[in-house]
Amino acid sequence: MGWQSDPWVRVGAIVAALTAILLLRLNIEEPGPLYLIPVAMAGFWFGQWGGISVAVVSAALYAVGRVVGPEEVGGLAILPATVARLAVYGVAGWFIGWLSEERVGLEREVRRRDRELTELRTIQETLSPPRPEPQQGLQLATCYLPAKDGVAGDFYLVTQGVNDSTVIAIGDVAGRGLEAAKRAWFVRTVLASSADFTEDPGEMLDLANYSLIEESGSSSLFVTAACIVFRPQDRSIRWSVAGHEPPILLDDGTPLPNRQTNGVPLGIEDSTGCATATSSLPLGAGLLLYTDGVIEARSSNGAGGDGLFGEQRLSDVVSDMRGEDPVSVIERVRDEVLEHAGGHLEDDMCLVALRVSDEPEAEAVCHPTGDELPAPA
Repeated sequence: MGWQSDPWVRVGAIVAALTAILLLRLNIEEPGPLYLIPVAMAGFWFGQWGGISVAVVSAALYAVGRVVGPEEVGGLAILPATVARLAVYGVAGWFIGWLSEERVGLEREVRRRDRELTELRTIQETLSPPRPEPQQGLQLATCYLPAKDGVAGDFYLVTQGVNDSTVIAIGDVAGRGLEAAKRAWFVRTVLASSADFTEDPGEMLDLANYSLIEESGSSSLFVTAACIVFRPQDRSIRWSVAGHEPPILLDDGTPLPNRQTNGVPLGIEDSTGCATATSSLPLGAGLLLYTDGVIEARSSNGAGGDGLFGEQRLSDVVSDMRGEDPVSVIERVRDEVLEHAGGHLEDDMCLVALRVSDEPEAEAVCHPTGDELPAPA
């Protein structure tokens, strides 16, 4: 910030201009509308009230100049001219000040949105990493596509847990914008941290819920999440769901049973009520985790009954891909959803597919770049 931006320097410049014009007026009978110069300066630098204030001072100095100037006009003769100039100066000061305030407001808004977008891009890189890390005993594929009309709070997590296990989670915040993305980032961070000391996905979700409420209290921006833990030694899985769609089995498209595992979303109550179920995945079996942006993708022409993609169609697509690798499954689901929605997603779409394999692989099928990321709503 240069010395020209110092308010006192600007005030001094306006006072100097007023003084110079008054002295000129005392020596020249009619120097012209020079008082508009300090009025414009005040409006530009200090806004509407600055412009109007200097307009009043300028009109008063004009009257003084008429009284003691070369023509020495006194009495009521100068009143109409002073009032007219007060009106002209006041309107000019107000208008220039209004324009200046609008400009400053727009610049401030642009800077705020730039800061939010930078922060959002950083958060988004965390919520949807460019490439998931390969995990022992699994083939993995992920996909994250942001909505076109604002940023929501979908996320996924693939990380190593205790005893060489793999923790896979997916979640969705009920809301849009930067705050939703921050809550998603917070929950994902807690889940990743808890993976270092527990193999119980229900406990992980409870810890995330407790931390979320402790951090920001209960909120309408609640978070649904599903979490599974895979042990490569015996190919067992443990899973728990907090108000989220349960994972579905590859090859037949049926959901994992969630009667005992489904709790309430995170961030609503002190306890989620999440229980943990246990099963196993034989070699070649797999799961698909997804957010509601998939099944709630709406057709522009109303196709599909209520226009939604729906759980049954997702199940049909997955079962039709029997035996295919996770990348192919993800690509097919993505393409079917985009075709159904006419290429316009009203909500974020997040997918994680896994298949038990002796040859670990991991690939991000779709990942938002900085240019594709929408501005905060």
